[in-house]
Amino acid sequence: MIDPELLLDLLAGERVTRIVLVPTLLRVLLEHIPDLDARVPMLKLWTVSGEYLPLDLAKDFRTALPTAALLNLYGSSEVAGDATCYQVGELDDLGTVPIGKPIANARVYILDDFVQPVPVGVPGTLYVGGDCL
Repeated sequence: MIDPELLLDLLAGERVTRIVLVPTLLRVLLEHIPDLDARVPMLKLWTVSGEYLPLDLAKDFRTALPTAALLNLYGSSEVAGDATCYQVGELDDLGTVPIGKPIANARVYILDDFVQPVPVGVPGTLYVGGDCL
């Protein structure tokens, strides 16, 4: 188990400005460090990847770190990294945190069972193409 206090001391001491972590670790930090924004004032770009980003966690982040940016990266296990990116902003009208748009050199398609594109808003299967494969 990671000690949130030790991690924060390291981040603050090294004046870290950007971090990539899984949403589970972000939740631990938000739950255990009430003054997170004051403890790591240089840390302005937070990126989550590797797990689903729950809406409640994104809202907690926006409340705790109102001046920091939060990026939600998404990639399936078949890709060598992430395929999409969404900068989390206003969340009031959303039911989930979007996975965003394709990153550079990636293509993303939502297809039906017949491998045909579906209209916007219709569920389907995510297909990824490009250099990230």
